[in-house]
Amino acid sequence: MATSFPVGVYPPFNSRSTRTFPTTSRKSETHDTSVKKRVLNSKTTKEASDDYIRNLQQQIYLLELETRYLRSSKARGECGNLNGRNENGGNSATAEFESMINNNSSSLNDVLNGLKYKYVELQEKNKQDLKKLKDETDRIKGENAKKDMELGKKNEEIDMLRNEINLLKEHNIDEKKDLSNENIDLKKKLENINSEVSRSDLSYKRILKEKEEILNTLNTLRMEYSSANEKCEDLANINEHLKQKITDLEKEIEDLKEKNLEQANIISNIDLDARQLLIDSIQKEKIKLMANMKKLEVAYAEEKQLRDKVINDRDKIIEENVSLNNQIEELKRKLESDIKKGDESFNQRRIAMQSVEKMQKQVDKYKDEVDTLKIANDTKEKRIMELKEKLSNQENTVNKVLESKAVYEDTISEIKSRLNKAEEQLTKASNDKINLQNENETLKKSINHQRNEVNRLNKDLDTVHKKLKEYKNDRNANKEIKQLIDQIESSGDNYIRLMRSVKSCLDKTKDESMSSIDIFLNSND
Repeated sequence: MATSFPVGVYPPFNSRSTRTFPTTSRKSETHDTSVKKRVLNSKTTKEASDDYIRNLQQQIYLLELETRYLRSSKARGECGNLNGRNENGGNSATAEFESMINNNSSSLNDVLNGLKYKYVELQEKNKQDLKKLKDETDRIKGENAKKDMELGKKNEEIDMLRNEINLLKEHNIDEKKDLSNENIDLKKKLENINSEVSRSDLSYKRILKEKEEILNTLNTLRMEYSSANEKCEDLANINEHLKQKITDLEKEIEDLKEKNLEQANIISNIDLDARQLLIDSIQKEKIKLMANMKKLEVAYAEEKQLRDKVINDRDKIIEENVSLNNQIEELKRKLESDIKKGDESFNQRRIAMQSVEKMQKQVDKYKDEVDTLKIANDTKEKRIMELKEKLSNQENTVNKVLESKAVYEDTISEIKSRLNKAEEQLTKASNDKINLQNENETLKKSINHQRNEVNRLNKDLDTVHKKLKEYKNDRNANKEIKQLIDQIESSGDNYIRLMRSVKSCLDKTKDESMSSIDIFLNSND
């Protein structure tokens, strides 16, 4: 038997037997407080709609139970009427049945009125909530559109930044390649310059050695030149001294000739006493000649000493001077012998004349020797001139070497300047490299920062996608809620029609029961 439930007391709701939409309990971490408020508002509206649906389902369930109860009670009433008629004991049963029907109809009307009021109230509230939800969804759509536009702009900016980063990377790679190539070229240039500097240092050292050798040769040549000048001066002095001696000898020869002529005239005219006087005078002249010969010996000794100082080219002259000294000695001896023979006979005069002629020849020979000495002096002067020319040539070569040294010094200074420039370029290249490395570090930092920004934007995109997904789910839920509300509204209309039909059925049953009661009463009467 079915039991009746008191009005206002509802049985526990079975969620598995009803058609409900599952509530979403997703948790999303957002950065914006407005988004949190929207999520909270959407959650409150979801909970309100769920409560509304749950209450409506409970009310429908209760109405179904009441209709079942009424149907079961109606069936029991008909069965009771039949039994009462057969057993003739239906007064008490009809009374109970009438009271039950009256109570049930009054309670059912109250419940239906309450349900209608609650339904209208909930419908209005649901419409307001739906309107709010629609406004909220429109606002969220607008915000989502704005977010989509912002995301599009951000994506464009990200693409532009990526393109710029790629261009900067390519430019950086090209610059690195250029710098590496320049560094290699500078290293090669530096190696070439170092090799050139080493070669120039070697050549400079070689030139210094050559310069020292040339200076040594120049000093030796200068010494030789000074010694040659001294020798030339000595030769010039000797030449002058010999010229002076030749002139003296020529004068003496002239004097001797005159004296010989005088003596010859005197000898032809004087006697023995005069001859004795002549011999005495000749002896005096002999003494003078001996003194002159001693002077000549001293002069020739000096000449010999001077000739020993002259170079080997003067050896012939020295030998000739020695031979001349020997001839002079012979002349001395001959003169002495002639003077001794002059005391003996007249033939001594002839011998004296012959000796004078020999002396003349000797003087001529002396002249020839002087001429040879002049020729030798001229050859020596020519050699001195040649030495001077050689010395001038040596000086020219030294000047050329000095000029080449100056040129080398200029080239070395130029190489040093090039080295300094290369060092400056290397320092500049190293500074540029350090600056590029710093720029690369800053670019890396900016790239990392941009990557972080991109990651943050991706996270924001993920959150926005999640929100969009939730919004779509909420939208689908709202659509299902709307469909459910439409179904509930249609089912409410059906339920009202059902209640009306139930009421009409109850009215019919009431009329039939009243007619049956009247018939039953009339039959009892």
